[in-house]
Amino acid sequence: MADKYTIQVNPQVSASDGQKMENELNKRFANVAKKFGTHLKNSLTTSLKVGAGAGLAGIIGLVATNPYEKVKEDLKNTFAISDDLMTRAQQFGVSTSKMAQLVAIAHSVGFDVELALQNFATKLQEARDYKAGDQTKSRALENYVNTKDIIENFYDFIKTVSKLPAQQRMAEVGKIYSDKMQNKIAELAQQDIELRKKQVKPRGGTQEQVGRSAERLAILEDKMAVLSAKRFQESIIAKSRVISKGTVNVDDAVERAKLNREVQNLSQFEIYARQAALTEELLKSVDQIRGKFMDTFLPALEKLVEYFGKLIDLTVLMIDWLKKIANKTKNWFGG
Repeated sequence: MADKYTIQVNPQVSASDGQKMENELNKRFANVAKKFGTHLKNSLTTSLKVGAGAGLAGIIGLVATNPYEKVKEDLKNTFAISDDLMTRAQQFGVSTSKMAQLVAIAHSVGFDVELALQNFATKLQEARDYKAGDQTKSRALENYVNTKDIIENFYDFIKTVSKLPAQQRMAEVGKIYSDKMQNKIAELAQQDIELRKKQVKPRGGTQEQVGRSAERLAILEDKMAVLSAKRFQESIIAKSRVISKGTVNVDDAVERAKLNREVQNLSQFEIYARQAALTEELLKSVDQIRGKFMDTFLPALEKLVEYFGKLIDLTVLMIDWLKKIANKTKNWFGG
């Protein structure tokens, strides 16, 4: 058998063969174009589906992050503050607007309005009793037994002690308040009360508007509380219709299954504990090996790095030296 074969190719083809080849190429090109078009269509369809899905996910995300709960919490807090203002005002027999103003001033200094007024009211009543003939009562506020309301008397007291020297001021405040409240009341006495009233005045409104708004919100808070209480009772009726003995039994089955799994895990506690202890011992051994490795080989590695650094510097110097020799040799031979 011959080791090599010679293939003879005739570069010429007949007209019929040439037409056949052209038709075949056109057919193949059409198939390629068709497949390309199909893939392009599928790609665009997929992109649109993904885009629509992303848009839908965005809408779902928007719904999922609906601020209802946060706004409702803000609503409840606003109602609570307003109801508290009106309740305190009724408790001390003053207008809601005056109570709101005093609360604002208290916030600017940082003391508890209710405790401050309660202590003041107690001492004021003792002063009334003293003037009525009960000599065992404190007479500290006898100058404030008048027809003014408690907040006006409180402001008058603050204005009076504010004019006293620091030590005497603290002594007068101490007759009414405990050590815990003395510093805060004394701090308030250092302020210009009339100026502070102007400073806390609501922008674009009046103090009376604050009071009326708080009272309106307090009424709405009361209505909301009534409706909540109504829902509470209705929920008992509605839920009693769907909660049955079967509900309790199914819940019991679930809890028992959970209990069985807990007991099973607890029965394996010793195994888990040994496994954990073994893991800790292995980690301890690894840390010891790592520490010994670092102690043993780190100095050698540092020296090796230093050696390679010097070797690189020496290599750079040698390259520069060889360049200089090459240039001088070139100059000698007229290169």
